[in-house]
Amino acid sequence: MYKSVVVNATNSCSNYYAETIQALLLGLCSDSSNPDKKCRKADALAIYDNNGNYIKTLYNPTVNDVLVGKSHMVELLFTDSSSDSYNALGIKLYGRNIKDPQQSSYYYELIKMQMGSGIAKSPADTLKIHVRIGFPQFDSVNPSSGMMENFVYALLGILGDGYDIYDVPFNKWRLTDANLVPQETFDANGRTAVSGTDPNTGLPYLGVQFQDTVTVSGNYVSYGLILDRYYYGGYAIYWLGGQSISSGTHTFTMVIVQEYHYNGTQGFSSKY
Repeated sequence: MYKSVVVNATNSCSNYYAETIQALLLGLCSDSSNPDKKCRKADALAIYDNNGNYIKTLYNPTVNDVLVGKSHMVELLFTDSSSDSYNALGIKLYGRNIKDPQQSSYYYELIKMQMGSGIAKSPADTLKIHVRIGFPQFDSVNPSSGMMENFVYALLGILGDGYDIYDVPFNKWRLTDANLVPQETFDANGRTAVSGTDPNTGLPYLGVQFQDTVTVSGNYVSYGLILDRYYYGGYAIYWLGGQSISSGTHTFTMVIVQEYHYNGTQGFSSKY
């Protein structure tokens, strides 16, 4: 018998997940053969019982992007087709650098979640656990600053493969009109790691400040300042909302952060 549970990773990210996102944004995960040590492939899921005791670890998920409502998410599907029998409640997603072996000491806890009220697996059951990871996305109907849907492919690359499948997630600035059609494009090179505490939530964060001084050739009424790659698609947007941009020298700045909710463990923890 197949049993399936879907878990959305909400308000459950660790410092190690934030480190991985920061490394991705810094462009440290662009070398597929030798990514930075903080670039982590999420390929292990530790399972815990109702009392928070460790049961087992599942490896090698199937990884895809899925559309949930209007949100694009990365889904990691872990399958347990063993004859094991257990009652499970908590799960922890772990990641490792692709150059490291699949051994506990090389894994870092990325996210922890609970499977609703729990699930029971009998020896005849095949258990499928769908872990979905997303991010707040730009909404053209109610526009505000944020990540754009194409960022899911950079996230898919790091979580599924351990490196950014598109080399670097950001290397272009684009000023756009109200329909997000580019008005002018500039190189984006300046990146600085940042950290701090969000005054609104009280949560710590790791992130990257993107900043470049550019020369704008025209005069525009601009609605979006987009961070992008070589092609037009959009990864992150600062919503200008119809700001007049004159020709001349301007400094573009955008800060992207990943908040985290707790400090994770290195190696599979014996307790949830």
